[in-house]
Amino acid sequence: GELEKVLRATVNALKEIRRYERATHCVEVFEEHFPELDPHYLVLDEPVLASDSFIGRREEYLFLRKWLRGSERSERLITITGQGGIGKTRLAYEASEGRPILRVALADCLDIAHAWEALRQALELPPSDTPESAVCQFLNESNSPKFLLLDNLEQLDQGAVLLVETLLAHCSKVAILATSQRCLDLPVEHQITLRELTPQQGLDLFLACARRERPSFALRPEAEPVVRDICKRLEGIPLAIELAAARASLLGPTQMREQLIDALEFLKTRRPDVPERHRSVRAALD
Repeated sequence: GELEKVLRATVNALKEIRRYERATHCVEVFEEHFPELDPHYLVLDEPVLASDSFIGRREEYLFLRKWLRGSERSERLITITGQGGIGKTRLAYEASEGRPILRVALADCLDIAHAWEALRQALELPPSDTPESAVCQFLNESNSPKFLLLDNLEQLDQGAVLLVETLLAHCSKVAILATSQRCLDLPVEHQITLRELTPQQGLDLFLACARRERPSFALRPEAEPVVRDICKRLEGIPLAIELAAARASLLGPTQMREQLIDALEFLKTRRPDVPERHRSVRAALD
């Protein structure tokens, strides 16, 4: 009918201007409010990515988007795992963009007590001597968030398991998306493990980031093997590749490779908007 035609025209127009995430949101809204529509009209011809530099995580991104809108809600706990700098936090934040989720950063939490306090503050609850009870009570209320994003869960060591078990046991309406360098080994856990980028993905990411820093950046054919070698030396770690590509406005590929002899110092960034734990590969991997 006319509604399907409008939807298809809208999605195609958005795709033409390469705003894929907006096209996805459009489809999600129609799915939610018009469930009677033929699913054929709701299929995008091209998978959706959150940004041009978000490379190599297509399948994981789309799965999480579906899960966060309820169409893949069989799991109550999903843990994104992988080494430091592999893109766990970015995937979680990109996938949860625009969704009803409470994001809780645990990077600075020393133990489970600090984690409960971080949850209380994130929920904007009044100070309490028993933040665990206050958090669980609030999360059981009808207007509470139904998804929690617990970022950098590995900081809690063994307390991570206890925190998650307590939330799942006492907050039946809540589902948890966590990022961690280690899985929790819980029976209800669905694990998404992020691997290093392939050589082609590494090259694509380098070019996207270099052009973000310097839009006129162009890679000559003879320089492509040099960039591929840079990505190989950086072991396909997205954060390392991004930090290297950020130097594209100052250095050519050959100079970059030469400076990679002392790679960890070379990759330090002084941008004030970058979290301290992401300022060098060494900090990310510690």
